[in-house]
Amino acid sequence: MIFRPQLEIAGSVTRLLVDQMRSVDVDYVHGDPVHYLDRSEMAEVEHAVVRYLGL
Repeated sequence: MIFRPQLEIAGSVTRLLVDQMRSVDVDYVHGDPVHYLDRSEMAEVEHAVVRYLGL
């Protein structure tokens, strides 16, 4: 089963692809952040990651 919480980011409703998370070297990230997750959004992401990893 794939876990993809629905979030609103920069005014658009989207799904966070928990099954496609990657680490990225910050040297390759340019520009300003588009959005910061609030406490409830982060809780949704954490819940999805825990379920996805079977923890």
